[in-house]
Formats: sequence, structure tokens, C-alpha cells
Amino acid sequence: MKKHGFTLVELLVVIAIIGMLVGLLLPAVQMAREAARTMQCSNHQKQLGVAVHTYISANNEKFPFGSMPNKNGKSAGDDAFGIFTLLLPYIEQGTLYEEISEGTDNFAEGSQYSYWTFANNTTAGKVVRDTLIDTYVCPSWPDEFIVTTENGYPGALSLYQGVGGAVRNNSEYDKKEDDSGYYEKTSTWCRTSGYGNLPRNGIFEYGKSVRIGAVSDGMSNTFMFAEFVQRDHTGTEGNAKFPGNVRPWIYGGWDGASYPYKVITDYSQLNSKVTRNDGGNYKFNYLPFGSHHTGGANFGRADGSVAFVSDRIDMKVYKNLATRNGGESNVEIED
Repeated sequence: MKKHGFTLVELLVVIAIIGMLVGLLLPAVQMAREAARTMQCSNHQKQLGVAVHTYISANNEKFPFGSMPNKNGKSAGDDAFGIFTLLLPYIEQGTLYEEISEGTDNFAEGSQYSYWTFANNTTAGKVVRDTLIDTYVCPSWPDEFIVTTENGYPGALSLYQGVGGAVRNNSEYDKKEDDSGYYEKTSTWCRTSGYGNLPRNGIFEYGKSVRIGAVSDGMSNTFMFAEFVQRDHTGTEGNAKFPGNVRPWIYGGWDGASYPYKVITDYSQLNSKVTRNDGGNYKFNYLPFGSHHTGGANFGRADGSVAFVSDRIDMKVYKNLATRNGGESNVEIED
């Protein structure tokens, strides 16, 4: 009986067809995986939103501090813990919160000594510092979630940052809250800093907690959290390498540098490629929000909802959404 088989040409054709099918399917699989990661990232920010509102209910209708007040004789917020430490009890991480509190002489009333000392100079602090919090990371991050090298910033990262308002023009002024809930003009800046001045017009502030009633623009019109994955665009050393300018979640305020939140300026276009030493405008507090998703990043709003914001968003709209009390009209963005 005569046996039939593939000729060499037929075999090559079959292999070519299979290769073409794989080539067509792989991008679709990758897109599906990225869509799932983007959704998971959005869910993490929703969890942060729920945690913030639970915090508000337990703390006299106030948002968490951007960085906490401090009772060690330095300026408010210096060397103090920040947003992501304060939220621990509200994301089922109460044990970590208690370990920090016990290790820093009741830090909830202001840090008796700095988060830096606790996180880097105590055995218990190093364990806490290196504990990965899933809610604080985006699954699209392409590197390790825990920095183990001795680069001065070891620890488990936070790939989200609070939104601390915007610097919109030279006439921008701060507003100071009194017991009545009204505001009055005070000084130009909340905190002057060589890392970039920090205005008093966002959800999070340096050494101060904001009342929920201070969000006069509307909770759904005000950014609260955003993704932050920024690395210096040029060079091969320092902040151009992993983890770039991303820092561990336990870090707070340090001599005017805000690790837990960032401020939007004209030089902070979403996903823009900048380097800190490119000029005076690219300061640490002003580094741009961004993500490894395609076309934009997830932003959590003050009402707890999450929106995917295009990296082509108009800068005026972008900065208006970053402020809580600018009096802007409602702005629609994609949910």
C-alpha cells in the first residue's frame, strides 16, 4: 500500500501559516492581558478611595495628611509619615500600622522621630518597610515591587501618589481653613521648598489635613490619586535606573520633598518624559504622573470613583481637576 506524506514545500507552508496565526494572536493576547492589568489597577485605586472615605468618617470629616505634622522641632511635615502609612488600618493592614505606632512613640500624634529613622535604622522598621502592599502597586509595573539594593531608597514601592493640587499662575494663593469652614487669603505657598513649592489647593497638603467641606469644586471634579512611575528620561545612572523617582510607600515628607504626593505644573504633562537635572522646572515635587498603560493613566477622584485620563488631556483642564477649590465649572472625563 502506497503511503502518503507531506512534501517539504507543504510542510513549510503549514509552518508559515501557523507562524502567521501566532503572530496575529499574540498582540490580541497581550492587549487582553494589559486590559486586565489596567482594570486591576483601577480596582486598586477604588480600594484607596474606599479607604480614604473610611478614614474621613473616623477622623472628623478630614482627609489624611499629605505628610503629617511633626513634634520633633522641625517644620510641619518634615521627616513625618504620609498618606500611605495613615491608610494602613483601612486596607486591612492594621498590624503594620500598630508596629509603626509602637516603634515611633505614637506617631499618630506626630512623629516623635522620623519615618526615615524607623524605616532604615531599626530592625522592625526594615521589616515593615519591605512589606509589599498589593493595593499600592499597579500590575503593569515592569520591574520588581521591592527595592533591595542599597541605593538610599530601599523598600516596597507605592506606584500611586496623592494629588497635591496645581501651580497654575503667579497669582495663585493659598487658602487657610478656619473653624467655620471658610477660607481666607494668606501667603503665596503652603510650603516653600527647593524640591518645588507646595500649594494649598489640592486634596493632600504638607503637614495639614483638609476638611471634606473644603472640596468646593465637587468631589467628582477633583483628583485624589494618580499613577506615578517616573524615571529620568536621559542618562544611565541615578534616577534613570530602577526604580527611578518612585519611592517606598512608608516614605513621607522630608525637608520639603513630598514622597506621598505630587503637584501638577505646566511642566507636568501626563506621561511626559523629563529629567530632574534638565532645568529648574523639573523638580521632585513637580514630576509628572504617568503609567505603563497605553495612552494615559488611572486617576482616583475624591468621590472614590476612578477615571482613565488620556495623556493628551488639555493642561488647563488637567490642572483644574487637580485643585479642590478653584471654582472651575464641571469637567467631564472618561470613566
